[in-house]
Amino acid sequence: MKKSREGWRRWLLVALELMLAVAIVYSILAWRARDMLATGDSVEAPGLALERLNGTRFDLADYAGRPVLVYFFAPWCRVCAMSAPNLRHLDRFAEDDLAIVVVALDWPTREDVHRFAQHSGLDDDILLGTAATAAAWQVPGFPSYYALDREHRVRFRDFGYTTTAGLLWRTWAAGQASARIPGTTNAAGTRSGEGPVASLSRPVP
Repeated sequence: MKKSREGWRRWLLVALELMLAVAIVYSILAWRARDMLATGDSVEAPGLALERLNGTRFDLADYAGRPVLVYFFAPWCRVCAMSAPNLRHLDRFAEDDLAIVVVALDWPTREDVHRFAQHSGLDDDILLGTAATAAAWQVPGFPSYYALDREHRVRFRDFGYTTTAGLLWRTWAAGQASARIPGTTNAAGTRSGEGPVASLSRPVP
């Protein structure tokens, strides 16, 4: 009986330590992202219309009705170099209509962006952001990202290294968020509760 009680106490202590660790990690993440855009039903993402590295134009409005991950990096950022390859894995395993938008900021030259893309296994669809882009999206550092729902409301935000699993969960949850808001209408004309948004084929911008 005594051993049984000691065993329960040990497991209880482990559970409490895990809960404390989770709370600490969550607090750190929240503090780290405190200067970014807010999240929620009423927080619409800013516009995003930029030139791609390949010379074509991009407009976030063209991806209405699709969940979007907007990932900001700087070519000189070492953490970005470690985390950017996770975008390739996300592209492989995420839902088909997820749009992954990669934005370069604080870049000295196009060649620097091109080298980063080659090193990270990304293509030349990278957007060439500006200081105005960073200000509008409240990018506190690199890498930073936002997960948008199908109405392009900001659902998740983070700053720093993020795993593929973390990106998968956040983008999936953002894509499901619209269905939980009664009466909302997405760009495909589907109101929540009336069925899913028609799946749009990639490309990833």
